[in-house]
Amino acid sequence: AVEVGSYSQLLAAGGAFAALMKEAQAEDAEGLDSGSDTASEPEQAEVPAPTQPAAAAASTSSQPPAAAAGAKLTQHESSATGRVSAAVVWAYLSALGGVPALLLLLAGFVGTELLRVGATVWLSVWTGQDQAAPQAHSSLFYMGVYAAISGAQLLVLQANYLCVAGYGIKAGRVMHEQLLHSLLGAPMSFFHTTPTGRIINRLTKDTSDIDRNLAGNLAFALRAMLQLASTVVLIAVGAPFSLPALLVMMGVLWALYSYFIASMRQAKRLEAVSRSPVLSNVNEAIHGAATIRAFGITDWLIGRNMALVNNNAATTLLNQSLNRWLSVRLEGMGALCTLLAALVTVEQQSGQAATMGLLLTYALQV
Repeated sequence: AVEVGSYSQLLAAGGAFAALMKEAQAEDAEGLDSGSDTASEPEQAEVPAPTQPAAAAASTSSQPPAAAAGAKLTQHESSATGRVSAAVVWAYLSALGGVPALLLLLAGFVGTELLRVGATVWLSVWTGQDQAAPQAHSSLFYMGVYAAISGAQLLVLQANYLCVAGYGIKAGRVMHEQLLHSLLGAPMSFFHTTPTGRIINRLTKDTSDIDRNLAGNLAFALRAMLQLASTVVLIAVGAPFSLPALLVMMGVLWALYSYFIASMRQAKRLEAVSRSPVLSNVNEAIHGAATIRAFGITDWLIGRNMALVNNNAATTLLNQSLNRWLSVRLEGMGALCTLLAALVTVEQQSGQAATMGLLLTYALQV
């Protein structure tokens, strides 16, 4: 009959399993007794006393090295500190296509921003026409020019997004091939000293971020910088008296960003580091399910997994809290910028209502 149960239950049942374990223990005890009897026999060959240099060499070789005394087979994963190195940035830009690809993307976003500003300025000119005075051009002319500028903007924007997607796929493929080549060419000692969860983390979440987010985030950063530059230029041209205060606000925004990015960068690293133990724990549970059930440590393993997941969730909440912290302050500074542009525009009492509306529209985008 097949006996089913835990180790202690099978021993208490006194069946075939218990008898087999008793026989194994008896054989182990007999082996230990015979080994001790052999070691206690006095028939040993006399070993001549070593000379002084040989004795010193033997005593030195018998001592373990200091580095090996506290060495560990598997080291805990550590996170980097400080800014992202230029070598890492250049590695991604090289996979993206190098300087030509970056210049092409920048030219596309510059063209899109110029067309966007041109469309809004042309709309301001159109709506600023005096309806009582004779018109030099008909409404269809203004509408046609506005439609042409907007259509060109859509075409350039679409082409730019296609370039971003293509370069992002190319960069993801190149970096994945490099990662796979390094992983397959690594020595066996690397797999003995590196937890499986760390390798899985590199091949899943990190690779997914490169494929899906990194190129889009780079494009978003370029587009945001160009929009901010165009907004500052328009406000400076339409309301030049607000430029000093606007520059001060830009300095405050830069200080907030510098303070935020240092914390956010480290929080992202902590999130990545806390994800690897979760994957390692799941992998160990899958491969060691039989041993876990045999020793009855299922509840302990579940508790350990919950603690690791909670630790990773805490870092995710930290990232979200940092984003909210920055967004509240940016929205407040943007509202102050809008108020400043509105006050200066009204105080100058120059220009038309269309120009004032244009300035306020762009001030709201800060």
